[in-house]
Amino acid sequence: MEESSLFALGEGLIVEQILEEAHRFLVLVRSTMPTSCCPLCGASSDFIHSQYQRRVADVPCGGRAIQLRLTVRRFSCHNSSCDRAIFVERLPHLVQPWAQMTKRLREALCLLGFASCAQMAARLAPQLGLKGSASTVLRLQRTVPEASPEPFTKIGLDDFAFRRGRTYGTIIVDLETHRLIEVLPDRTVETVSTWLAAHPEIEVISRDRASDYATAATLGAPQATQICDRWHLVKNLSEYVMTFLARMRAQVRSASQKAARSEDDMEPSHNSSPHPETETVVEPLQEVPRARKKTALELAAEARKAQRLDQYQQVLTLYEQGFSPSQISPRVGISDRTVRQWLVHGIETRPRRRKPSPLDAYASYLRRRWEEGEQNGLHLLKELRAQGYTGSERALYRYLKRWKPAASSPTPAPPCPLPQPPPRKTKKTAPPPGPFDSCQAKQAVWLYMRAPEKLTPTEKEQLAFLKTVHPSLETAYDLVQAFLKMMHEQQGEQLDGWLEEISQGHISELIRFGKGIERDKAPVQAALSRPESNGVVEGHVHRLKLIKRQGYGRASFALLRKRVLFSSGSPSIELRRRN
Repeated sequence: MEESSLFALGEGLIVEQILEEAHRFLVLVRSTMPTSCCPLCGASSDFIHSQYQRRVADVPCGGRAIQLRLTVRRFSCHNSSCDRAIFVERLPHLVQPWAQMTKRLREALCLLGFASCAQMAARLAPQLGLKGSASTVLRLQRTVPEASPEPFTKIGLDDFAFRRGRTYGTIIVDLETHRLIEVLPDRTVETVSTWLAAHPEIEVISRDRASDYATAATLGAPQATQICDRWHLVKNLSEYVMTFLARMRAQVRSASQKAARSEDDMEPSHNSSPHPETETVVEPLQEVPRARKKTALELAAEARKAQRLDQYQQVLTLYEQGFSPSQISPRVGISDRTVRQWLVHGIETRPRRRKPSPLDAYASYLRRRWEEGEQNGLHLLKELRAQGYTGSERALYRYLKRWKPAASSPTPAPPCPLPQPPPRKTKKTAPPPGPFDSCQAKQAVWLYMRAPEKLTPTEKEQLAFLKTVHPSLETAYDLVQAFLKMMHEQQGEQLDGWLEEISQGHISELIRFGKGIERDKAPVQAALSRPESNGVVEGHVHRLKLIKRQGYGRASFALLRKRVLFSSGSPSIELRRRN
């Protein structure tokens, strides 16, 4: 085998000599092409003017670095109208003009940087016989050429966080080939709609239930069919079911205690005095008229507060009966530390620390304008825009909410906590723990969301008991399972009938879920009828998070975009080996 073919130098190059040095091989290479073309005018020339040597680093061999000493020639251009009289012959298959490393070495460093990061590639390069700093790897990655992506008609949209809660970007994936198409620097309606308008061939858009993406898809691609992501639909449904179960915890726990007491025959039901904890009368659920229509977040907060208050009442009752905090903890489903804090300080806790906001820089100005009587959010937003504020209108309204007067409706105060008495020598007789004493809405929601055939025998018993506590619990289970079955079997034509059923079920949480579907009905019905989903997009978002963290905060968006496109196997960025 010839040495030139061993080093894969290409046609017209021969190896004259190989010299072994301390930590590398020095390969003397000469060009033998009889003619060369002028890079300016393209005219061919065979008149050799002179020659000189270039030192070029190449990929290692056997873990040892290789340096090529190229003897290249200068030619005279015969074209009298050309501005360049003398030119150097080009070796495009091996090395670029004025480069100090071969193309295959550049590709090796670039691949190493894409596989890890620039800093890690610079650390690993000497171990592999390569040479290159982190800045060199970054520079090589930025110069990777881009090509047009393959044709696509079905895409998936989702957002990702550059900085959680602050700045977000958009990722776009081909739902048919599962390849990444594009990464956008933000998730605004203008940016996404502009990109969609530049691709009129799009027929299907799968997205989450965010209003920004819905508006962008309507404006930028009105011809496309929008599909809501099924995972987000199930997640929204589980949140409403969790709120409903939290609101029903007191009724479930009372029924659980009654069932436990009747099994052990601890007290007769006709002549015994009512127990302070277990003889709570379960009244049918009634819709309480409200002066102001509350949002879904407010209702969820009230349900969580009701669940927490019921747990607090249970803690106090068990403590009166002589149980210690370590014995109360498993029966209520909270930690020992929480039990002790509730017994000493009560249920009220300190408010959470407020997160920093971009509006903190304008706090003094906003406060002054608020005290002057300017309490119109749109007017204040215009004034802040003139001062350089780039945040959202919603963030401003949340910021101003702290200065608005509290609602006039009184909030019932929790019962006063009992002081901790001295340890008792004897413990009063207490009813045995019921099956749902320690159950919380976050745990019980899976009994409603999971398929019946996947439940264990114990879970089936718990579910059967829940359905007997109150008719609304059974109604909610039937409605939830009907929706999940409709989604799994792609029976979107039954959505109208299901919405009619929840409107007659008188469960406020499911009614609110149905109203949200009504506002986005066509995409939801498409999600229940078509096989497309955003699952592959979520996988690419997960990969993007890893790549972003590998950059150590040194990379810009342009470099992050290239790294994400390359790692996903996108055809728009591809390094091709040359022989």
